[in-house]
Amino acid sequence: MHYYLNRYSTPSLKGVSAMHYLFFELFCEKMRPSGRHHVLTQEVLQDPLKVGVERLVRLGCVRKWLEDGFYVTPDLLERTLTPRIGLFTLSLSCPLTGIVQPVEELAAICKKHNVLFHVDATCGDLSPLKDAKVDYITFQGGLLAESPLRSVEFTSHVGHYPCIQDTLEIAYLRMQYERRLLERCCGATVLFQDMDRLANYSVWHFPGVSSRALLYLLEKRGIYALSAKNALTIYDRWFSECSVSFIFPEDFSLAHIEYVVDHVASCVAVLTKCSEAIV
Repeated sequence: MHYYLNRYSTPSLKGVSAMHYLFFELFCEKMRPSGRHHVLTQEVLQDPLKVGVERLVRLGCVRKWLEDGFYVTPDLLERTLTPRIGLFTLSLSCPLTGIVQPVEELAAICKKHNVLFHVDATCGDLSPLKDAKVDYITFQGGLLAESPLRSVEFTSHVGHYPCIQDTLEIAYLRMQYERRLLERCCGATVLFQDMDRLANYSVWHFPGVSSRALLYLLEKRGIYALSAKNALTIYDRWFSECSVSFIFPEDFSLAHIEYVVDHVASCVAVLTKCSEAIV
């Protein structure tokens, strides 16, 4: 297994540059000579990984998409792989939903088909990678001890909290937020509760409420969320259009919950009335 942290082989290559250097090396040294110059990936990726894949395409790689926008099952990967695919790359967790990928099972499928497997762990906890036979891992952070998977401190992570105590605290805050918002928003649904997801992600479906309109109203109140539409392409269009992802910052606290819940609930109520009036 190869680890690319803040640098590749020289101190001058940091962060995104290390990932791009890795992709360039893989394409020139392994993929193009073997004739397996297709790269398989998801549509929803972290921005650095998205740029890296686009650069591979400009080099002559052929990009192939997975059907599912946010979660890759071993069966889906098995059905999608072809003899021309030389690299499978994905984010450890979906940047729009926080769903963590089953990397251990996916790594086994890649090994079976002799496909290189790269995981970008910029967003997520590294514990799922501990036993997975992944070929390449990229992330931002600092190596503190011998094993990168046991002792990595993330300093500017979205979606990751440095220690177990912090993760449990934000998971508790998410539970309180979801419980209170469900009490206020009749018909709303919390998505992916039964799946492995990052502690600070909460994805919602508000029936009859356009995510674009909701995000606009929330932004005017100083609350910033994301549309989960692009990650939910396997669902009905109207379902995905009404889905929103809330990502809690590291300084999120109980004091913020009531403020956020009040404004989200009031905005949802206003937009629900508008939808009912139109129908």
